[in-house]
Amino acid sequence: MNFFQTRRQIVLGLAFLVLIVALFYGALNKPKMGTGEPTDLITQREIELDDNLRFLYDFRVETFKSALAAQEHFEELTGQRKDWDLYIEIASNANMIGDLETARYYYEEMLKLNPLHYTVWNNLGNVQYRQGDYEAALSSYAQVIELYPSEEGYRDYIRVLALEETGDRDEEIKEALEEGVSRVGQTSWFMVQLAEWYWQHDECDQAYAHYEVAMDIAPDLEAIEKDYNEAKQTCGKTE
Repeated sequence: MNFFQTRRQIVLGLAFLVLIVALFYGALNKPKMGTGEPTDLITQREIELDDNLRFLYDFRVETFKSALAAQEHFEELTGQRKDWDLYIEIASNANMIGDLETARYYYEEMLKLNPLHYTVWNNLGNVQYRQGDYEAALSSYAQVIELYPSEEGYRDYIRVLALEETGDRDEEIKEALEEGVSRVGQTSWFMVQLAEWYWQHDECDQAYAHYEVAMDIAPDLEAIEKDYNEAKQTCGKTE
């Protein structure tokens, strides 16, 4: 009896068989996850995906897990180093289907091998942020800006500092912004953020000065001039 009548059915059938084998092998070699981590974290987030695409990401996760398990066994026998990129492949594909627990585990395992990989630190911080583990996310983002300071890195770090859940980090936000200017340079974003900080603290002259620098850097951004004019009208005035 012919179970597959088209080429597409054959490919899907073979992929399904490989996935079954991968799932079985992965179950035998599945690492313990979440040890030492808070138990109330978000482990899975809902992501709308086409069924075929979700199947593809699931398939890739299990395939890469099996490949890593095989390479780890080979490494034990021969001493030859396994492919570290497999950790990233597993984590990134798990993240695509919202499996935050798996993504976090494999990013953390990768960083044990290469703690200088700032992109993985950033990806780990993003996962921890989605999990609601904000202190861990702060730590990961701090590693990013330590290894590779950039405006984007400081944006991520300060975004978490500004969360209500992380407590009063007002002075830390200012320090981070000033550090960003020192290490990255004067960008319109840094200048506007510092201007707003001074505005909120009624340090009006400092607010105006930072807005003026921001307008010099990005003269085409009308929003900066609008905020500057608003600050001129309201800074230091109580309602």
